[in-house]
Amino acid sequence: MKTNYMNKVDALLIQKQGFTPVIDNDGQRIQNEAFRIVQKAVEGKLIIVELIDADFVSGDQIKNKLEIASKNLTQMGGSTVIAFQIFIFNSVPDEIKLQLIKAGQMEDVYIRKYLPCVTVDLTNKEINKLYDLPIDAHGIEAVLNSALHLGSCSDGVSLDTDNYVNPTLGNGNEVNYSPARLMSKVPFITFGLIIVNVLIWLAMNIYALSKGINVQSLFTPLGAKENYLILSGEYWRFLTPIFLHADFQHLAMNCLSLFVFGKIIEGMYGHIKFAFIYFVAGIIGNIASFMFSPHSAVGASGAIFGLMGALLYFRVENPIAFKKYFGNNILVMVIVNLVYGFVKPGIDNFGHIGGLVGGFFISGVLKIRKAPNKFLGRTVFIVVTILLLAASLYYGFNLSGNAKYYQLGNLIQENKLFEAEKKGEEIIDMKILDRDLQINVLFRVAMLEYLQGKYDEATQRATYLKEIDPSRGHYLFGIIYLYDGKYDLAEEELKTSVRINPNLREEVDVYLQHLDKLIEQEY
Repeated sequence: MKTNYMNKVDALLIQKQGFTPVIDNDGQRIQNEAFRIVQKAVEGKLIIVELIDADFVSGDQIKNKLEIASKNLTQMGGSTVIAFQIFIFNSVPDEIKLQLIKAGQMEDVYIRKYLPCVTVDLTNKEINKLYDLPIDAHGIEAVLNSALHLGSCSDGVSLDTDNYVNPTLGNGNEVNYSPARLMSKVPFITFGLIIVNVLIWLAMNIYALSKGINVQSLFTPLGAKENYLILSGEYWRFLTPIFLHADFQHLAMNCLSLFVFGKIIEGMYGHIKFAFIYFVAGIIGNIASFMFSPHSAVGASGAIFGLMGALLYFRVENPIAFKKYFGNNILVMVIVNLVYGFVKPGIDNFGHIGGLVGGFFISGVLKIRKAPNKFLGRTVFIVVTILLLAASLYYGFNLSGNAKYYQLGNLIQENKLFEAEKKGEEIIDMKILDRDLQINVLFRVAMLEYLQGKYDEATQRATYLKEIDPSRGHYLFGIIYLYDGKYDLAEEELKTSVRINPNLREEVDVYLQHLDKLIEQEY
């Protein structure tokens, strides 16, 4: 009698009230002869119903169960959770058990977690609500009453809940986002990418050792993101940096992140969609870097941030499932990675942010297989993604500081000094945030002004440059004094620049050698 009643309640909750069975890590429904559990998300709340054969368990087991349930609820962050505990007795409930059930209930308004209990007396067909909480029962009590008077197969209710399929998802496509379930698939794309990255890094380092060269000298020939080469037509450099890494630490960190996020995203979206998200997000990250950063760049970080963007999309479209299975840990990891990029110098933050945004929008285009479309439609994401890519590429190739800097270099090579000066002033007026680009442009414009006889303007720019970058400012004054024939001042300024920044020694030595020759010619 009791098993039949539990089956009827279970079936009614699933087929009439929109609940779904809870599935374990192996994809099997969690249930036995004495226990059933279902859940549903509604209006930002997670509603859980547990059906328990109260005659089958002891008083101590009831006490322990409610204590564990209360503890688990307090550890669940985010939205409201109401976990109904339905204790089913063949007849009048045992008084000791009844008191334990009443005492084990939980109400925490502050964190919005509730553990209400109900008892059912099958012989007397009585339902006793033990809680007095300001919560909606979501039709559960009505279902308990209906099942008391429902024939085993009447009213069109099927009792085959073992093979229950959510009608909104289609046959055999239950959505279970638990990390263990997602990782039960072999993420061979993730593992393959890690292996490829490691092999490329090893091959580059072995080759560099055999030739006695610095491995970093191989980055540009093998496809590092170099803006001037992209502007000259080497568009494949939007993709190839994904496979290159600066050093072992860079490789290890990216492979670890790929292992952590890749397994989840590949399990969630499938192998093909995962690969698409990874590579497209990586390309978008490199486009963002191309737009805003003049520096050479390598690494899979943009693609990995794209995987984080895919998780953020899942957070927006499925907030209840995200909180249930991932909590806030993933969000914390994303924030920590972003902050780390801004704190540590030499990190291509534009590539990271571009990859994150790219992963989010590409995930909206692809969607999770068979998942209900709760957020924006796929068409909207397709249109927005195409517009963003088109606008980004147009800006990068025509309007960005990098594009204008490339044009400036071409004008200087063509000896069009006046046009080059104006192009440099355009870049300065853009107030570009990248300090290195700003300094390089100031340096070039000052030299262009000097070569055109605009000594006052050149001196003013050199003075300003000395304020924001003393080493480059002294270096520039040294060149100006050298061309002016003020050799003593030139030598002093050039040597001062090296004392401030030893990295300038190679460049400065060229001018010092030229200076020595000029002095010898005078004597």
